[in-house]
Amino acid sequence: MGDLKYPKPKKREKTKRVKNHKRLTLSKVQEIFNRAIRNRDEKSVLSWQRDDLQASHFMARGGSSALRYYPPNVHAMTSGEHSSYHYRDPLPYTEWMQENVPELEWMKRARKVSVTWNQSDLEKIVSCCTVGAWRELTMYVENRINTIIGRKEDGKEHSL
Repeated sequence: MGDLKYPKPKKREKTKRVKNHKRLTLSKVQEIFNRAIRNRDEKSVLSWQRDDLQASHFMARGGSSALRYYPPNVHAMTSGEHSSYHYRDPLPYTEWMQENVPELEWMKRARKVSVTWNQSDLEKIVSCCTVGAWRELTMYVENRINTIIGRKEDGKEHSL
């Protein structure tokens, strides 16, 4: 029998992979959100001081994933005021919230809702924070939460 020669296999062309942009994480978005809140308020809502500002969640983000990125729930305070609010004396911030945040009653209902923030949500939050679109972000979060509240009241599945 003679030599059977098989043709050499053709080299495959390498396909170029399109790099996906980096996925946003909750902690990275929280950093961006907190920085934007400090820039929004420029000074402590309690003492008007400008030094050593932190973003303070009235309803803790750990206890309410729904209100984590809700602008009316977060305000600038000095680190001392922030610590005092969480560990010693919540009254000054509580009184300030009652006098200045009309959304407080709605927030009390919303704090029991659990929200799983997806990439689309996180991109929207970052986008609003970057340009200071606080009303737009507030409405976005409210709509997201109200959808879940509506499902709960209808007795349907409520995780998004």
